[in-house]
Amino acid sequence: TLSSSSAASDVYKRQTLDAALTALAAARRTLDGEVMAQAALTLLRATRVEIWACGASFAAARHLEQALIGLCRGVAARDDGAMQAMAAATLEGDSVALCLSRGGADRDVMEAARLATASGATVIAITRPRSPLAAAAQMLIACEAQDGTAPGNPTGVLQLAFAEALASTVALLAPPSATARATRLAEARRGRRIQG
Repeated sequence: TLSSSSAASDVYKRQTLDAALTALAAARRTLDGEVMAQAALTLLRATRVEIWACGASFAAARHLEQALIGLCRGVAARDDGAMQAMAAATLEGDSVALCLSRGGADRDVMEAARLATASGATVIAITRPRSPLAAAAQMLIACEAQDGTAPGNPTGVLQLAFAEALASTVALLAPPSATARATRLAEARRGRRIQG
């Protein structure tokens, strides 16, 4: 029974990875490079970048925070709804709210996005098209995996992949002043690592 359990586990892992790879291949074909570049330039021009998510989407939000903190100004990722709302209320026209949600209907993120829009900020969403969050955003990076019978949730993999694609696009389009900040940040990070 132990060997049959191990074999079943191997099949499950392969199916999960296959589903993720299929979703990534489909996303690669449909990803709008123009929207990605526009979003990256908007982030680079912003004086403040708020990144909001909740639940499982916060892993991608945290990844974006770490990737953008040296390239963009005023970067902060938040997963607490009350803090998102307070941050949204203080945004201005030169700020960006980057909202991540797998389903596009998370109440806290939606409410913060509405407040950000009312404050004059630009809202960029990485979420499912035809969702409330997608409708509330000025820019949409569509992130949706086809429903299937395979185990796992490919949308989580897609969010991380799209977050990395956005961060890479920001890095490619960054002006010298932003890359100088990123270099200083990398040096600060290296200085905090244990040597040896």
